[in-house]
Amino acid sequence: MTSYSITPGRAENITESLLRWYKENKRDLPWRHTQDAYAVWISEVMAQQTRIAYLLAYYERFIQLFPTVDSLAQAEEADVLKVWEGLGYYTRARNLQRAAKKITRDFNSQLPRTREELLTLPGIGEYTAGAILSIAYEIPTPAVDGNVLRVFARLENSDEDVMLPQTKKRAAAFVSSIMPTKHVSYFTQALMELGALVCTPKNPDCSACPIQDCCWAQAHGQQYELPKKSVKRSPKSLKKTIIIIRSTRGEILMRQRTEALLSGLWELYRLDEALSAPQAEAHLQSLGFILQTLKSAGQAKHVFTHQIWHMHGYECTVSGQCVAEGYHWIPKEDIKKLAVPTAIRFYIKQI
Repeated sequence: MTSYSITPGRAENITESLLRWYKENKRDLPWRHTQDAYAVWISEVMAQQTRIAYLLAYYERFIQLFPTVDSLAQAEEADVLKVWEGLGYYTRARNLQRAAKKITRDFNSQLPRTREELLTLPGIGEYTAGAILSIAYEIPTPAVDGNVLRVFARLENSDEDVMLPQTKKRAAAFVSSIMPTKHVSYFTQALMELGALVCTPKNPDCSACPIQDCCWAQAHGQQYELPKKSVKRSPKSLKKTIIIIRSTRGEILMRQRTEALLSGLWELYRLDEALSAPQAEAHLQSLGFILQTLKSAGQAKHVFTHQIWHMHGYECTVSGQCVAEGYHWIPKEDIKKLAVPTAIRFYIKQI
């Protein structure tokens, strides 16, 4: 770990003030009632790219269905994806199960207690490893997420791009320099909590900050200008046609995706272009279907990190034996058991 220079007095002031504040102001979150490494791991992975308020119900349902590493390792992938449905970034769920299988096989069903071993697990990077070690095992290890990066940038009045690896390393070194040898779990959570509740991205509540006297950005009037972030590329807009194809028996044509995006999830018939109603009708007929009815199912939009789907939907009833490659007829009552992308939930609700 890169060394970081900070006076002992300032470090002690930050640490003690943070711990006092956290004790009085921390949110009552279910995973804070335990230091079980498995629970900490699940909560940290869920919290990536997801708001805490949104994931609470998902966390409790996940832990109820898969209470241990072994139960997660032995579960059907389809069941894991179904519980994850709606959280997005489904690679997280698949990596959780892949890691659980490795933990049961190589680590006697216990999450490792070293950074090096944790980093061998699918989906666990520097941040998650640090969170598990410090929160669950009380091992002083920095866990630098977006909240901690923001607190670091303002405390140090740093105008470095927080998206750069070297800035994250400097932030980790800073956290190491102020991390106590006792109450490590509380300290890590306090730093994250400060970023989530007080040192927010916009309009930080400096008057409520327990370490405002140690903040160099506030001292220089720069707290609203920091942190500096490189501009992300705008997501690419894509047009899609979604067709709810219903057989005369009431079954729905669906396929399980194999693409990297949304892999393993079930989708309705999809075309990567916008079709008018006559074009959709002609396309269905080209597949060999005999069209009984065709009507609009409305428009929907879904924003991914790197792309935006602009969807126009149709609903139709068909006869004929043709099934498009990779697609299967799914009984209507079985669809609720399948994991489907949030992107097409608007159309799934119409079935």
